[in-house]
Amino acid sequence: MAWQYGTPLAIVDGAGGVDVVCGGADLQGALGAASMPGTEISLESNLRASLGQLCADRAYDLVLIDSGPGDTKLLDAYLRASRWLIVPTISDEASLAGLDKMGARFVTAKQAGAEIECLGAVLTKINHQATARNRAIRGELTEALGDAARPFESMIRYSDANSIDARRHGMSAHDVAGEAVSQRKTRLAGLRERARGEHRPSSDNTAWWSNSKNSGSGLAADYEALTREILTRISEREAAYV
Repeated sequence: MAWQYGTPLAIVDGAGGVDVVCGGADLQGALGAASMPGTEISLESNLRASLGQLCADRAYDLVLIDSGPGDTKLLDAYLRASRWLIVPTISDEASLAGLDKMGARFVTAKQAGAEIECLGAVLTKINHQATARNRAIRGELTEALGDAARPFESMIRYSDANSIDARRHGMSAHDVAGEAVSQRKTRLAGLRERARGEHRPSSDNTAWWSNSKNSGSGLAADYEALTREILTRISEREAAYV
């Protein structure tokens, strides 16, 4: 409704005090309506109006839009309505090749008058122990993007178990890490109780994929480091305009 008519956006409380506006399959309805011959729907204008009102009401410091690379019409509207672009990529040839397509859309948006600037690329789903490989991939990104959009130093490791828990329980990586520690303490307490013959079955049967060997603290630290780096880079860019 916001895409088509500029109506107010509905938010839900997300993890870590972050408000969330849900997208999903219904967004395709807006795309279909905007693509019909004779329509006067401006996805960009409606998005600006809805986001502008929401930011005024909620006094947000930052709004992060997460978009899939295949939603081209939505992506074009995002590029025209946003101030900064962050490109996540993984270390395979197909993903790196996708940077060229994103770059083309970015250039088109700039030529159409968009104020957006590329803040950088971030390497995700890495094996954090493969340091030589990660350095090589960052080198390729640097060569592809140049100084104007240099890759972030921070990289996001691959942690399937913690990703599952984050989605299943609606938690941030930081919250999952804390819960994993709590779960580990609970298991140790249970072992001690059994050793004393005092163990009572727990009523909580919730399955947690995170375990003591993979508490998620490393993944949470990755996101925290990336967040600091993003905010620092934004501050530096904005200071240059003053």
